[in-house]
Amino acid sequence: MHVIRSIGIDPGTKSFDICGIEEEKDEIKVFLEESIPSEILAKEPELIIEIIEKNEPIDSIVASSGYGITLKSIREMTEEDKKLVILVKEEDPGIPVLKGLPKLLKLLSKFNTNIYMIPAIIQLPTIPYYRKLNKIDMGTADKLCINALTIYDQAKELGINYDETNFILIEMGYAYNALSAVKNGKIIDGIGGTNSVISFKSMGAIDGEVAYLLGDFKKEILFKGGISDLIKSEDPTKIFENEIAKEAFFEGIEKMVAMLLVSLGYPKEILISGRLSNNELIFNEAKKRLRKYSKVRKVKGFSNKVKEAAQGAAIIANGLANGKFKRIVEILELKNSKNSVIDFVSIWEKKDIMEKLKSIEINL
Repeated sequence: MHVIRSIGIDPGTKSFDICGIEEEKDEIKVFLEESIPSEILAKEPELIIEIIEKNEPIDSIVASSGYGITLKSIREMTEEDKKLVILVKEEDPGIPVLKGLPKLLKLLSKFNTNIYMIPAIIQLPTIPYYRKLNKIDMGTADKLCINALTIYDQAKELGINYDETNFILIEMGYAYNALSAVKNGKIIDGIGGTNSVISFKSMGAIDGEVAYLLGDFKKEILFKGGISDLIKSEDPTKIFENEIAKEAFFEGIEKMVAMLLVSLGYPKEILISGRLSNNELIFNEAKKRLRKYSKVRKVKGFSNKVKEAAQGAAIIANGLANGKFKRIVEILELKNSKNSVIDFVSIWEKKDIMEKLKSIEINL
């Protein structure tokens, strides 16, 4: 029997994580767990390439897909895709994670392995169109990966089929808080990090008047104004030393859960993932506030060494290689993804925005 080896790569604000899983006789084994700081990878993207080469042969890879494009091979990326995957304007220098991503994709495009780019949550047909109006960020491609892992996790934990899973997922990342709602294994709603309330590094959704006064602001603004600026510390546990910061952070998460209850109803579980959720104090405070809505627990993955998004990306890669997780890919309807992430905004002409965006230089 052929052994299926798949790899998932997650580009994070703080680190790029890479996870490899191997399927043999319906058993899953982790063979690769690596985490590289984003600032280092921005300068040395070949580090991930070296890791992949050491672990060949590989059947499929889900690459870092940034803001998300419709499901396709990396070699099928169009000129439009090369702009939409990073959503950075020509004059904007960007941030470490988005500087490292183009370099990494350029190197990955030279591999003969099946390497896939995947959609953002807003591109899934399982979300009603009216929920997408005037939005871009309902959850980037890495959030889609976390949902794939969470579908697997809940099905295993509750002894149910993938298409019976029902949950609200909270991703408490280092930069952003993002949420999604899953019903019958399908993502039906999402709140992306730049469209949410205040997170650890980000101010979240920007008041229209604030946006107006800021004017033509750069991408780095999306990573400012968060709790860390308020408490003047990079240590998330300092949240508990400042009552304003504590209430802003945790009440904000609860408000977003309440919003998704409108779309989903009361879920079987509220599941929490992300770097900040690994802190016991932060997780317990969130659990205390949310348990009135449902059972609350952490997402259980394959690994404690790499982020959930990398593990979920490996699951999707396995499914795209016709492995045991093929059913998760089918239920999520990834192959039916359509539109670009900027197609749902009504106040601009798409061609005008596309002209402003920087393109990734990849020789396909």
